[in-house]
Amino acid sequence: MQNIQEQINDELELKFDLKTIEHLGIQMYKTLPPVLAELISNSYDADATIVNIEFFDRENGDKQIVVSDDGLGMSFEEINQSFLVVGKNRRENEQGEYTPRGRKVTGRKGLGKLAIFGIAEKIQIQTIKGGIKNVFEMDLNKIFATKTPPYKPDIVTKNEPTTLPSGTRLVLSEIKRRAPFNIEEIKESVAKRFAFAVDDFIVFLGDNKSESLAIDNNTKWGYIQVLNDWKFPESDCSRDSFASTNGIEGAIITSEKPLKEDQRGIFLYARGKLVNPNEFYGVKATLSLAYNYMTGFLNVDYVDDFSKDFIITSRDGLIWEREELQPLRYWLKEQIQNIEKQWNDKRTEHKENKISKKLGVNFKTWTDTMPPQIQKSITNLVSKILDKPEIDEEIAMGFVSDLRTIVPEYPKYHWRELHPQIKAISEQYYKEQNYYTAFLEACKKYKNAVKTKANLNIDDEYQIMVQAFGEKDTKKLKVTKKYTIRPQGETFGQTTLNNIEEGQMCLSQGVVKGARNVLSHEEIVDLRETGLFSEKDCLDMLSILSHLFKRLDDA
Repeated sequence: MQNIQEQINDELELKFDLKTIEHLGIQMYKTLPPVLAELISNSYDADATIVNIEFFDRENGDKQIVVSDDGLGMSFEEINQSFLVVGKNRRENEQGEYTPRGRKVTGRKGLGKLAIFGIAEKIQIQTIKGGIKNVFEMDLNKIFATKTPPYKPDIVTKNEPTTLPSGTRLVLSEIKRRAPFNIEEIKESVAKRFAFAVDDFIVFLGDNKSESLAIDNNTKWGYIQVLNDWKFPESDCSRDSFASTNGIEGAIITSEKPLKEDQRGIFLYARGKLVNPNEFYGVKATLSLAYNYMTGFLNVDYVDDFSKDFIITSRDGLIWEREELQPLRYWLKEQIQNIEKQWNDKRTEHKENKISKKLGVNFKTWTDTMPPQIQKSITNLVSKILDKPEIDEEIAMGFVSDLRTIVPEYPKYHWRELHPQIKAISEQYYKEQNYYTAFLEACKKYKNAVKTKANLNIDDEYQIMVQAFGEKDTKKLKVTKKYTIRPQGETFGQTTLNNIEEGQMCLSQGVVKGARNVLSHEEIVDLRETGLFSEKDCLDMLSILSHLFKRLDDA
């Protein structure tokens, strides 16, 4: 009897039914990300802090995956009594709900080990615990060839003392995959399957061609250009504070750019592991453009705390038909619909802020400088562009930029195309609605420019214009000198030229009379508020001065 017992203890046994391997391993785990997720989950439950996953594309086409961690490792007895027992619930054995580090155990069904056979036919496992190393191999073809289970894995090393630290290393070979490994794609896919609430657990992915890439809790956000986020439980819109009551945490996010189809929707996690892939939980995503920009990651740990298991074995979703999960589904739908209602306003605000910053324009300040009828039209036009989420920001920015060129701040002033010197002296007064001062200072500017150009040593504005301009040869300046010849080569009539010269003098005299002489008898505020000298009067007089200045430039 003792010899029989010793013989049993010297062997390893995988206890299974062949249909179990077929249905729960090969058929259920046909792609790489869910398989890696199961292996990473095992390392997490083994209290590992670092997991290294290396991918090898051999020149002959062979592929290999090596997964190693610095976890607790397994003894020979633990391999036999726990790891190789298919369907053993880890939470019901002596380990219980928590690991020695205090992590909540993610494994439950005891089927994750079968996932390996979904992508590989041969596996070598080396595990070290407490200075003792054990190495064994499993071969899928040999498993299926076993006519009378249990299958006995090949032992390479048993209970061998070692100075190496504790941990486990799996070598997966004879990989069922033709395409080369794409580390970036694998990284993104794997990252979305985890939301561990600890900082001391990092997964590294690498290959024989490039540097390893780290996956941690922040990796899943990398591809999202976050526009707005709603953090939970703070953003819960339910009346019964469902999120707080059930310990729901995480965020729903809207992106600046449309997301790819496999990125849209809300991912659900329990104990840091994906339990339901991205979806919108009863909301018709085709009804609003918002859902092309929406994603999220919510921890709903409580769904994995029920005595019943509501998680589909392959972790492709929750069993929503169960009555216990209906409140969660209703709550998710309520939150998503509430965020969709807020999305357009927030997106419009963001677009407006971004355009405002890039173009250096404050929309309110810009439109406030416009006459009421123009302000209304411009506001409506801008709103139509900003409020439509389907209109790209660059297109909207180009539209606003062109519109601002056509209708700038203080459009009535700028549309006058005033002479540069008139504009330089009058613009600030005009913006301050100090219309008469704008005109008066422009008059002074013109008077001084005439005095300088005519080389006159007098101060009386009226006399300056009399002596500078006019048809007589004694006048200091001639404004028509450059324009005596018609396009056909004939000369203009002298009467025409004389009239223009006289006109320059008369207009100049009238302008200075309307400036200084009026101001010496009236207060500026009375002129403005009574309408005797209005904004339009100011613009008209500045236009006349611009015309006179243009003639002076030609004199």
